[in-house]
Amino acid sequence: MGKFDKIIKEKLKSSIGGFLVKILKIDYQNFKILEPKLQYTQEREADFVVEVLDNQGTKQVIHLEFQSENDSKMLARMLLYRAFLYYQYRLSVKQYVIFMGAKDLEMESNLTQDNLDYRFDLLDFKEFDYHLFLDSDNPNEIVWAVLGKIKPDEVSQAIQAIVARLQELQKGLALSQSITQMRVLAELRNFKQIIEQEVNKMGVFLDIKQTSIYQEGKIEGKIEGKIEGKIEGKIEGKIEGKMETNLEVAEKMLQENIDIHLIAKITGLSLNELKKLQQKFKKYTTT
Repeated sequence: MGKFDKIIKEKLKSSIGGFLVKILKIDYQNFKILEPKLQYTQEREADFVVEVLDNQGTKQVIHLEFQSENDSKMLARMLLYRAFLYYQYRLSVKQYVIFMGAKDLEMESNLTQDNLDYRFDLLDFKEFDYHLFLDSDNPNEIVWAVLGKIKPDEVSQAIQAIVARLQELQKGLALSQSITQMRVLAELRNFKQIIEQEVNKMGVFLDIKQTSIYQEGKIEGKIEGKIEGKIEGKIEGKIEGKMETNLEVAEKMLQENIDIHLIAKITGLSLNELKKLQQKFKKYTTT
């Protein structure tokens, strides 16, 4: 997600309640945001994980991943996350991939082979009417409206409505921040220029001396540069995968009686290698 990642996570932390109900259709008693570090063969950081207690009293882990482009490896990635999250929390795990790109959604979401029947929910944000967020009293939810379903001939009208609604709830720097974040997210829909035009027409920044559109552009550029640099640094720092680590992970998973085919998919070890390791482990435990 690149430069959009930080904004999406920041907005979601402040609007996850509405997101659970309106998008995922989960009615809850309470929830707790989790920040797991999935470090086995390599460290992996999930986009957003929350522990939810639903209205039936059932506790489960909700895992969200956000995509702006179709990813041919998404199914394998989600399967890997699922195994790690269950291993770490020992709770039922419900997974969603939220597609926020402008293109058509083209990703697989289920895998059936041998003793494995796996699937996750794949949602296209363009299919959710923007009014679903526009009517909220939470500015962090309202910003999501720019990514919702908007008819091509109603884009300007929709942008005006979103900005006007934000003006009702926010002033000064808070309003400036919300509109700036909306402008960045709007790049996923090619709406950024339209937003700038409508904001100029409405004179939103005329009374905010410290946050003119020019200054916002400079700040936004610095933020985007830091985000991209941080992400690149993480990628470079996390490229690893030694065989010794894979064997250690496989041994631990065998001890937990996890399916050998799933272990092979997660560790990259062959079935023959895992069977030899399994025999060695059984021999050791029986002597």
